[in-house]
Order: sequence, then structure tokens, then C-alpha cells
Amino acid sequence: MDMKLKYDSAFWKAILPPEMHRLNAQQKLHLVFSLVIFLQLSLSKLLFFIFLSNIQAVQERVNVFMAYRPSALTFHAQFSPPQIFDMWADPEQFPKSQEAVENMIEEVACRQARKEDILHPSKIIDMYKELAPFMWNILMAFTLSLNKHRVKLEQKKARTSQEITGEDSDSDWDDDPNVLDDSGRSQGSHIPEGFSRDPVLAVMATISMLVFVNNHSSNALQLVLGLFFKTNGTSSRVLSILSNIGLSVSAMTIEHLKKHISDDAIQLAIEVMLGTGIWAIIFDNINIFLRKHSQQVTNCNTMIHATNVAIINIDNEGIDKEAALDLHAKLSLQGERQHATFADILPTHEDDTHLEGVFDSLIAEIIVRYSPGSKYWKGHKQMLEKIKELMPHDCPLPPKKSDARPFGVFDVNEGSKSGILEVLDTIREHSTMTQDEFSSKTRPVLGDWLTSSNLRGSCRDCADNVNSMERIDYADELSQLFHFALQATHMIMCAHYSQAVSDPTSLASHKGLLDRRWDVEKPNYAAAKSLIWHSLIACILHILMYYSQLQSWEPKSLEEVLHLAQAIRISYATTTAARKAKSAQDDYSAHDVYFIRDALLFFAFEDGVSYADAGRILQVLKYWCFAFRRVGQHNYAQEFLERSWFFNCWGTVGRNIAFDLYLEQLNFWVKRVFIASGSGVTVEYIIDKGSACVEAFHDISHLVAHFLLGVSFTKLVLLCEGV
Repeated sequence: MDMKLKYDSAFWKAILPPEMHRLNAQQKLHLVFSLVIFLQLSLSKLLFFIFLSNIQAVQERVNVFMAYRPSALTFHAQFSPPQIFDMWADPEQFPKSQEAVENMIEEVACRQARKEDILHPSKIIDMYKELAPFMWNILMAFTLSLNKHRVKLEQKKARTSQEITGEDSDSDWDDDPNVLDDSGRSQGSHIPEGFSRDPVLAVMATISMLVFVNNHSSNALQLVLGLFFKTNGTSSRVLSILSNIGLSVSAMTIEHLKKHISDDAIQLAIEVMLGTGIWAIIFDNINIFLRKHSQQVTNCNTMIHATNVAIINIDNEGIDKEAALDLHAKLSLQGERQHATFADILPTHEDDTHLEGVFDSLIAEIIVRYSPGSKYWKGHKQMLEKIKELMPHDCPLPPKKSDARPFGVFDVNEGSKSGILEVLDTIREHSTMTQDEFSSKTRPVLGDWLTSSNLRGSCRDCADNVNSMERIDYADELSQLFHFALQATHMIMCAHYSQAVSDPTSLASHKGLLDRRWDVEKPNYAAAKSLIWHSLIACILHILMYYSQLQSWEPKSLEEVLHLAQAIRISYATTTAARKAKSAQDDYSAHDVYFIRDALLFFAFEDGVSYADAGRILQVLKYWCFAFRRVGQHNYAQEFLERSWFFNCWGTVGRNIAFDLYLEQLNFWVKRVFIASGSGVTVEYIIDKGSACVEAFHDISHLVAHFLLGVSFTKLVLLCEGV
């Protein structure tokens, strides 16, 4: 095979005139491609020759093209091939080739997924059985051999001729692991009768320890277990012991791994920002209190005020990307809000009709799901499914799996106008984008009311600055839904809490009966929502009890349930019914009616979020616009016109949450679950190894907990916290 080009520079100097060297790059490209056309060469043959050739001159240029330049400012400047791939995958440039390109992407993704599956513990078991069958069998034979306890168990079983399902009373229960529930077994194996531990897991761990001691590069299980132990609070001393016996890698290796995972997570977010799609920024402040056990003048309690950021890759299907990102079109709409009138936010008759149907469905579901003995009703499951189908919707989004990528924690406090500017500039720097690239298109900025208010204030203060980046023209603030729901729980607690002694139907009375102990002045969202839901169920069932005259009741059909739900809504969930009770001087009934109305409106909002029903969300916000003002929630009453986004982690119907709730989950993992211990709680450590990587830590912890314990990682966290 030729190692040099047959036509060197001397050949072309003799053919081409000297002025050819003075051509610009565009003219040279036209000259080269005209030669390709003249010689009737196909592009495929040319590309195959370039990338498969062994000729040194060709290889040198291919290596320059394939080189990775980490110091470059943009991702495409760092690595050139993705720019070519983005052009191939652009449906506007090559619409007829998209199916073939997508099939190619799917094949590469499946191949990469198969590589990642190797790290799953069940794959390690299969690998040991295939590559070391003799060692596996001899260890299994040793582990499963009969001992004194199992011999007695077999003898007792033979005498009674009955299968023993429980453990023998002589078993050493004090030495049993802390089984979290009755199903605390590993996912891929079965614990034989007479054993309190899984022999398969023990043999897998034994072989892994022996292989790891022999070769530190054989650490597939040790890396996963070590990261699981470290991120879930194992002390450094215990981790050193586990490392010495070969069950875990060293603490230093785990720290390096956390750093690599964090860098990879940040790079995934940067890839979205440098791509051609639509993406949004969502951030929220995260405050961590550092308590010093021995306080001195130079060693006092401190607070970490930082900002947690995530990048959201928005689904582009059915969206005109150019129009959505057109900055000039966005700026041309400035000042149009001054033409809005009171009628624009006033609920309409169509809104009332739609929400009446929602209320009927919610009441019917409560009756069918929570009535005493309802699970024994004929067609109970079919009733619930039919009620879900009858729930009215208004412009729900199709269920698709959302793509949100943590960008990490920044050492910036976004709780002020200057903080907003610093956060946005820091995000731009970390994205490797220039100021012109970052500010040339509309960039949705998601957050709560404080974020939107500070962003608007910053835009007003910077209106006379020199360029689009400094004026923040690109930012399109979008208030998020979770904080609306949070304010709604505060509104309901403020309006309906009352006094337990004077009003036995109040939330205060129900809170005492349920033994709930939390601050009503600043209620936790989950706790307040649970109390409101319990109280709403109690009110509906109390009405049903009055309707059935304290007797067992079973509906003859779904139509009877829907008719009853409609009657309850008309008589006990409207402002007219409350005024009627008030005019009869029945304050208790009036209070119940107002509470049922507000609670149903709240859960209509929650159901709308679950199904990504943007139309219903806007309808509920029209009512909340007025309701918030009467209970001191003025700020959120002014945000009802803002658009909203929905996050769906699974891509299934009814599993949406608000994007700011997703960010709150990331904050919880950073602050409570995967937080470092002792002197490790610093903002630098959180930025490098404890923020962008928390989703990966959660997935690994869930994998290990589910495989070795048979429970989800979420349940494990709740049990560890004593919930």
C-alpha cells in the first residue's frame, strides 16, 4: 500500500499558475470541488479515502480534524466532528434523510447503553458465571452446604411433612441485617429457605474482592459500592476498612470519581446550550446553615448562599425555532401590557363551566376511592378509570420524557438584582459561549416570583447599557408553577385554619386529630397539601354520610355517583351556597362550603400540572389572582399571565411536575442527601463534587439499594431520616 501521495507539491506547481496561491479560502474550496466533479469522484469514496488512508500527509490532517482542544472557547471549536453531525441531523437541511440519521443515532445509543449495562451488579454475576465457572460453583457449593441449623430444619420438615415458611426460632435474629421490609431481597436472586442472607450476593462479593486485590483495575463493583457508601454518609474510617478488605475503592478514588461525574454532568448541560435546539435556564437560591459546635469570635455559625442551576432542553416538535428564538420579535412586544384591561384577567363563563366539570370529577373520585367498603363495589376499578376519562381538559401537552440537566451550584446569591446579573454572566461563562452568541437569541429564564421580579428590575436598571448582553434583552422571564401551589397552600391555611376549640370543622381541628405538628405560619408544602386533602375527603364523606343516612351505601351505576357529585358541588362547593348558609346564620356550614370550594380549586390546579394541562392552569390562576390578594399573597397575584413549563421524568401520562419543583428536588439532594460531612461542607466542594452530579448519585444509590436491599432509594432515605 502506498505510504505517500502519488501527486506531490512539485506536480501541482508545474500545472497550476503561481497566482493560485493568492486565492482566498473560499476560492480554493471551489477549485478543489470543481476538480472532484471533473474527475467524477463520489463524496463517499473521497471521505472513505480521507479517513481510512494510511498515507502520512492525509493522516496528519485527519488527526488535526479529530483533535480535541479543551482550551477553545466554544464546544465546536474544541471538537469539530459534532458540527458536521449537527448539520446532518438538521431536518431543515436534509429532511429526507432524517429517518436514516435517527436510526443511526439509535444504534449508537443502544451500543453505548449496552456498555453501561456492564456496570450493573447483575451483569457482574453473569460475567463471573461465564468466565470463572469452577470458582463460582465451588463457592456456591461451600455457601449452600448444610449446617447444623439447616439439618435440623430438614429433619423437622420431614417429620411434619409440611413446608416451613418462616424462620426457625433458633435462628440468630440479632445477627440479621436491618431488613427494611418484608420484600427486602435483591432484585436478581432468591434467598433459599433456611438462609438469612443471599448466597449469590455473598459469592459475587467474594470473587470481586479477590479479583480487586489482585488487580485494582478490576473495580466495577467496588466503584459502585464505594460511591454508594460515600454519598450516603459512611465515615472515612469505615470506608478505609472496606477498602482494605477489598469491598470498596479508596476514599481518594471516590473523590476523583465524584469530580469526573460532576464534570461530565456539566458537559452534558453545555452540549444542550451549544446545540441548535431551544433551551431554558432555571435557577433558585440554595442556603446551607453551617453550625459550629464550639463557637468563638473567629469561628461562628455561617451560611452558604449559593445558586443551583439546571438547563432544560425543550422539545422542539411542532415549534418554529427561528420564531421562538427571534430576539427582535420579542423586543418589538415591549410595552404591550399597558393595553391590558381588567376584562383580560376576569374569569369567564367558559372558565366556570370547565371548572364545574373538574369539580364534579374530583368529588366523584373521592366518593368512589374513599367511601367505606368502596373497594368491594361492583365495577369499582372501572368506575375510577371512567371518572379519569370524564375529567375535562383544556390543551394538555402530550406526555414526553423531559430532558433537564443539572448545571451545578454557583457561588453567587441570586436573591437581588445585582445577583441576577452575576448569575446570568456566570452561566454564560460556564457555557463557553461568547456574549454575542448568548445574547443574540431569546433565552427563557425560569424561576419563582423573586427571580422574575429581580430580573425585571435589573432590565429596568440596565436599559441604557451598551449592548444586548448588558441590557439583558435576551432574558424572557417565566414564573413557575410550584411556587404558585406553595402560595395557594399558604392562602388556604391562612383563610381556613381557624380555631380547633370554637370550630370543630376547621383545619386546626383536623390537624390536631391527625397529630400533625408543624408551623402553620410557614407551612411545609407537602404537609399542608396532605392536611388539605385529608380535610377535603372528610368533608365529602361527611356529606355522603348525611346523604346515605348513616347506612351502608353502594351506587347502582357510575351515573348515580356523577349525579351525586354534581349535587354536592352545587350545594356545598359554590359561593352561592356559602352566601345562603351565611344568610341563615350558619357560619360553620358557610366555612365548610368556602373550604371545599378553595380545596377543589387547589386540587384542580394540581391535577392540571400532573397532566400538563396549560389551559386549566391559566383558568385557575385567574381565580387565584383575586384570592391571593385577600390573604397577603400580593406578589403572586401579579404573576398569573406568565407562561409555565412542565417536567415529566418518566414520559407517562399524569406524571408531570412543575420545573421549579424539579429544581427543589435537586436542592434537597444537595442540602440533605448528598451533602458532605464536617469540614467538607464548603461551597467549593459543593460546586466541584456535590451539585451537578446529584442525579447520577441518586441513580447509582437507587441501583445499589434496589439490587442489594430490594427497596427504592427514596424509601431508604426516609427510613434513615426516621420519617
